[in-house]
Amino acid sequence: MQLPSVRSLRDALARRPRRSHPSILVAALLFTALATPSSPASAQDAEVSTDATEAAGAAISPQAMRISAYLSLGIAGGVGKDELDYSAAPGVGLGGRFELPIHPNVLIGGQLELAWWRADDGFMFPERNTLVDLDLLVRGRYAFDAGGMAMEVYGVLPIGLTLSFLDAQNNGGDADTSLGWNTGLLGGVQIFFTDRIAALAELGFRMHRMTHERPPASYGYSLMQPALNLGAVFLLP
Repeated sequence: MQLPSVRSLRDALARRPRRSHPSILVAALLFTALATPSSPASAQDAEVSTDATEAAGAAISPQAMRISAYLSLGIAGGVGKDELDYSAAPGVGLGGRFELPIHPNVLIGGQLELAWWRADDGFMFPERNTLVDLDLLVRGRYAFDAGGMAMEVYGVLPIGLTLSFLDAQNNGGDADTSLGWNTGLLGGVQIFFTDRIAALAELGFRMHRMTHERPPASYGYSLMQPALNLGAVFLLP
């Protein structure tokens, strides 16, 4: 029997197909996946997600001051004049706020409101009276991200001075101006559409007390009304 020569064995090994190592194949596949550019749709989705996250973050952890403007609707309620009680007619008002965050969940600020009211008695109170409120306020809130949209739920407590203008037709022909006080408690929600603009809605109550002169006597007035506020919020740069 003739044994194969060394040269024939070497040629046979050279013709044998080489096997790729599994680790080399895996590395090549990973490199191809990472090097493939993302589609325009994927890039756009990522950009939208980033914008939503930034908007939510601006509301959840704000460092900026903010101003608000709103329309206030007085929903019925009651009017007291010394020992007499009347139902309050629906009223309307305008308001503005300036707020400064002192804690992630607490803001303090000032509030200016202008309101018109009267009792639901056309004989005793034929005309509307005017209130101008200048208040300090504190607002406690909880901010969160709802499906990519930043929101805040909160309670706000205003308290301050009231400049009350009683119409002459409601005071025996003599108009009177006096200084009183006011307070209230409202719950609300703010929904941010951008990182600096939000809509607000609040529901609660407002209370006013003042004294007016009608010589030779003076009369104490009180006004208690449920209040609905609708407006907008702007974060300052």
